[in-house]
Amino acid sequence: MNFYSLYGSNQEYSLNILELNSTKFLFLRHFPQDKLLYYLPQCEFGEEEEETIDELKKKVKIDEETRLFISNQSVNISKNNNLMEIEQQEDNQKSPFYTKIKDKHYIKGAMKFDLTFLNNIDQNSIDFILITSIDDIFLLPFLFQQNKLKAKVYATVPVAQIGQHVLQEYYKLVQNRNRNIDLSSSENKNGQYFQNSQNSYFQESEFLDLFETQYDLEINQWADIFSYEDIQNALSKITTMNFGQKLQLEGVDTIIEPVSSGYSIGSCVWILEYHSNRLAVFNNACKHNIRHTLNLDQSSKLKDSLDFLFVTPFLNTSKELTALTKQFNTSYLSEAYLIKFFQLAQQLLQQKQNLIIPIRDGGIILDLLDILEKKLASFIRHFYIICESALPYIHFGNSNVEFLNEILQKKIFCENPENPFSAYDQFVQKNQNISILPDFIAFQQLSKSQPLQSLIINRTPSIFFVVDSSLRLGNTMQLLKLINESIPNQEEFSSSILLVDPYMQSPHVVAPILGLFRNQIFYTPLDNRMHVQEFCEYVKQINPKNLIYPRKYQDIQIFLEQQREQSGQRILTSVYGNDEAISLNLYQHEQGALTINKNELKNIKFSKFERIPFLPQIGQIKGILNSETGQISTRISISNQMEFDDKLNEETKQIIILRYKNLIQRNQGYINLQNFIIQEMNQLGYQQTSTQTNSEGLKIYLKNQTTNDIAYVEHDKEKTSVFCSNKDNTLSILNFIKQKINIVELK
Repeated sequence: MNFYSLYGSNQEYSLNILELNSTKFLFLRHFPQDKLLYYLPQCEFGEEEEETIDELKKKVKIDEETRLFISNQSVNISKNNNLMEIEQQEDNQKSPFYTKIKDKHYIKGAMKFDLTFLNNIDQNSIDFILITSIDDIFLLPFLFQQNKLKAKVYATVPVAQIGQHVLQEYYKLVQNRNRNIDLSSSENKNGQYFQNSQNSYFQESEFLDLFETQYDLEINQWADIFSYEDIQNALSKITTMNFGQKLQLEGVDTIIEPVSSGYSIGSCVWILEYHSNRLAVFNNACKHNIRHTLNLDQSSKLKDSLDFLFVTPFLNTSKELTALTKQFNTSYLSEAYLIKFFQLAQQLLQQKQNLIIPIRDGGIILDLLDILEKKLASFIRHFYIICESALPYIHFGNSNVEFLNEILQKKIFCENPENPFSAYDQFVQKNQNISILPDFIAFQQLSKSQPLQSLIINRTPSIFFVVDSSLRLGNTMQLLKLINESIPNQEEFSSSILLVDPYMQSPHVVAPILGLFRNQIFYTPLDNRMHVQEFCEYVKQINPKNLIYPRKYQDIQIFLEQQREQSGQRILTSVYGNDEAISLNLYQHEQGALTINKNELKNIKFSKFERIPFLPQIGQIKGILNSETGQISTRISISNQMEFDDKLNEETKQIIILRYKNLIQRNQGYINLQNFIIQEMNQLGYQQTSTQTNSEGLKIYLKNQTTNDIAYVEHDKEKTSVFCSNKDNTLSILNFIKQKINIVELK
């Protein structure tokens, strides 16, 4: 078994490959966008009047924490008054291809992407791609764009379904930006007009030489944005799975299973079973109490059952953990970031500031809706979300509660049921002060009875979430310009920018626009990544036999050594560095009576009489009634295609009789019915031995450790059934399970 960590030229980004007996599994990570900061933010500014340094100082202000952070990056800060000094610099050598601001060159033209790190992969050798979150899915269209990749792709249902909206949104933003680039109005060094052509633009030698020699950028190898067809092609390669679902991969002796990682909706840890070895790959993770997504799995699937736990370089290593968690009285750093963000937002809103919050996609809204409605609604005039993927996130979460935390799940089963993300309903129905818009063009079309500038003034202070966390796609800049023009008072700041994307915390994000607008800038990351110390505590709980992690996480080794001294807990460790491969020996487990011989299976005849179908009956559930259409939904489903709607009048909205659903309620949460039956059979001495899949469904074989009785649990589109080779055992299993849940026996 081999594990590879491939960095290439970008030392902040890695791809990881797990190899099991020549079968290679590729794990992607978030799409690196740091090279976008070499582009000039796009906005039509017009001619600026020459201003003095004192006048420019009034236009931009940063908080003390940001001032200290930027000063470490060698940006000129005035320590006396905590204001950034703007130095006017002239660029004598004008070019249609780039501009120079404060000793740094910025590309003017159409946006391309540095994908040279993908050259590290022999794409023909990849057999499977296991997607762990929506962040990972950005690379898929690029990978399949060249038709070299033949790998099969697996992801959870939310990642695939919401990912489609996120990819389409990003494609439109980049295309709109590129269409608005007009180099034809600039003159080249010969005084001739430059033809606006992406291909010609990225072949201009002077431009390429400058960025290659001065910034070590191989721009001539950068790629165009993927097409809409590339998106559809990539998504068509994905096989979707649900948490806890096991799948035998075709052609290889490996079973895969996703379990919740707690990072974002649908994000997962992949468990692989190979030759009786259990492996898990952590490519993202988050433990929390209040965030929207289902928490990091801590069940027996991971605890005391893993032979190998692989960790990719995703962990947060911030030194703020102790200070922030203590300050905000929370156990987890990701939640401390949330509380800090809301306190800052409340403070700025009380100062009548418009808040502009650039985001990567609509996923962050799921964490913020409830608290915005409960804690900030009284401070704002309006709440704008300029983000096409926001509504798909909200609608999916409302319809698929099994991917949400237990608090949100309970909201649909209380005495007065409501959607998990009912804060959106509250904004719409009660306050009517929320607008969710696909792009800035839709925002410009909001006001028909009065000028848009007047609307902004009348609705100050407002909060604007806008998809454009790099500030290079145009939405954020256009919004800043509009607010700046709408509130012309030179003595006041017209807005505050809150940079929340954890991957966009560099001062280079805002460097080209400093001095253009009257605003304050705050770095307040909403970072969901598990902190390295939180991860250490988690490892202590699940107790894997082997832990494989990046060499740079020295805190892990220190923690494990302390654990060994204090409790005797011994976890074997291996470390790897950049562009390194590590080889490990798999365990040779004794399987004994728990294996099922194929010939043995052929001799068993399962009688139809012994087939026991199960139909979960959850009882009297109040659904959510749509008063306009008369439809009522149970909100219990494993995907939005499995939603049961029934036409009811308003007087008959109390009770719904469920058709088959693959979820049952247990311990105030929800569990897959098939997995529940298997867990109960484990208590009767049955252990899982293998899994088979086909177009009809899934079949899981089990064997009794004491009696050697063989059984299997089968799940298809209509029902879950139990088959046993012994009739008495079948009845015993049925009676045992009936004590735990309400069962309807089908005749």
